Amino acid sequence: AGGPWLLGEQLTLADLSIYPHMERLAVLREYRGIELPAECGRLREWLSAMQERESVKATLHDDAYHIAAYAHYADATANGTTAAVMRL
Repeated sequence: AGGPWLLGEQLTLADLSIYPHMERLAVLREYRGIELPAECGRLREWLSAMQERESVKATLHDDAYHIAAYAHYADATANGTTAAVMRL
């Protein structure tokens, strides 16, 4: 698709739904050593376009925030159903 957004020229629900998950890529890098591959240029461009939006800037949490928020999952001290499933 042409344009900066996932489906082309217009921002859609797809962009708004997926971005919050992509904001947490730093957690995967920090705790699992997983990086966004260099070959994912289009995805990197999309992330950049999303991060330039005023609405995203107003609600953005930095990498340190997400890394700290997920620390109890990474060190297996979190309780609850989600934590138990993540340890499988």
